[in-house]
Amino acid sequence: MKKAEPVLQQFHEWLSKSGKTVTPKSKIGVAISYNADQFLTDRHYTQRVYSIT
Repeated sequence: MKKAEPVLQQFHEWLSKSGKTVTPKSKIGVAISYNADQFLTDRHYTQRVYSIT
């Protein structure tokens, strides 16, 4: 799981940059927005796994 955190961070950075260049109501804009909103859940997942192991 230690490999997941940097990948999620890079993905979040990509979402942040890409979200500024697409139309929010386009399909890709909706997908980017959804995934950006899920970032905290994903981050919580990695932190929980770290605390268990």
